[in-house]
Amino acid sequence: MMMRRRGSVAALVIGAGALTLAAHGITSGESRLASTAGSSPSPRHIEIAAPLPTSSATSSALPTPSATPTPTPSASRSMPQDTSPAGIDASLLQLFGSPSAYSAAAVDLVTGRSVTLGAGSEMYAASAIKLNFLETMLYQHQQSGEELTSDEQADATAMIEQSDNDAADRVWRDAGASDGINAYNQIAGLTSTTMDPDGYWGLSTSSAADQIILLRNLTSSSSLLNAASRAYALDLMSNVDPDQRWGVSVAADAGTATADKNGWLAIDPDNDLWAVNSLGVLTVHGHPVLMAVLSQHEPDFQTGVDRVEQAAAELSAGLG
Repeated sequence: MMMRRRGSVAALVIGAGALTLAAHGITSGESRLASTAGSSPSPRHIEIAAPLPTSSATSSALPTPSATPTPTPSASRSMPQDTSPAGIDASLLQLFGSPSAYSAAAVDLVTGRSVTLGAGSEMYAASAIKLNFLETMLYQHQQSGEELTSDEQADATAMIEQSDNDAADRVWRDAGASDGINAYNQIAGLTSTTMDPDGYWGLSTSSAADQIILLRNLTSSSSLLNAASRAYALDLMSNVDPDQRWGVSVAADAGTATADKNGWLAIDPDNDLWAVNSLGVLTVHGHPVLMAVLSQHEPDFQTGVDRVEQAAAELSAGLG
């Protein structure tokens, strides 16, 4: 499968469970919507999008662990039951106000240590579902042996780096819409991701546990995705627009890179309360870590961002 590479972006090497992201440049798209710094976007009454927030970019490098265990296929498709150091569960409950408002998980790929809280609870996915679309597309091309076309590569780039909804809609349709995504999810072992029955894919629901499975697929040599597909996906996620560098990236060690995908949406069926989600591969305490924080019932976008980032910091401390 031929996929374009960019000389200015992250060089990604994945093998024997090890992950390296070399230093890269991040560029900003000029044609997308953006809010002014320090303000939250106004709600939009649509099912699959919301204006993009602004934040600062993070770039540098993830170190290669000297002995990262490679998960077995069965291990890569499962999450332990909720486990957390004393105090973190109470802290997140106080932060979000209700156990139905968040789903969070983090896994250290070197030590195997995990922190999970409400990990199996389904939240509105918003644009976080686009990683699921990308993996489905890459897996389908692996199975068919067909190369990605230039149009498909352009859509994948816009969908992940700029969170473009038109591009995501094309990827979703080309993958077989919800039926195609569901077929991949069944093979991948996702058990708590539900595509919206009416096709409003931003209203689909998922859990932190399922997002960890998707992230494992990008970092494990025993995943459904081959090395080329894993490197391609992480390349896109390491080059998201700078104003989307919020969320789990704040928990990363200073000076290191994060490969992430965020989602945010004012949810019509939830009285226009917000879903704010963040997931990614980052460096915590010098180790590569998978992290996902999903939230819903947020009163506004900025409150959701603040809570997700505080939760990410709590998860990071819990892995210590």
